[in-house]
Amino acid sequence: MHAISGKVVVVSATIYGALVCIIVAPMYLFSFQQSGSLLIRIAGGAYAFTLFPAALISIWSKKVGAVWMILVATLAAVALFTNEIERYRPQDGLMSLVVGLAWWSLISMIPCLMGILLLTAEKRV
Repeated sequence: MHAISGKVVVVSATIYGALVCIIVAPMYLFSFQQSGSLLIRIAGGAYAFTLFPAALISIWSKKVGAVWMILVATLAAVALFTNEIERYRPQDGLMSLVVGLAWWSLISMIPCLMGILLLTAEKRV
């Protein structure tokens, strides 16, 4: 089985972090004044503003960058799940909740996957 190179994961994480910073950060800043839980605000800020620096840090220390990406992804998943459950109305149907949770788990776990790949790539070096 081929091991994924740590350099490939670092470059992918850096590109993803830069795209999130460019695309999500302005939306986060403009929607910050809207009512929302403190958890969703903290998780949104961490996701939008720290993935790119974590990817850059992983150039020098893969373990630190990977752990940070995993922690941010976990925080984002918890916040997004909580937000989706709070917004759920029974008249919407259970399937809308399931689809919403699946969507947010996919989005929030991308950095987690990159972090896990970084940790495993470091072990194989």
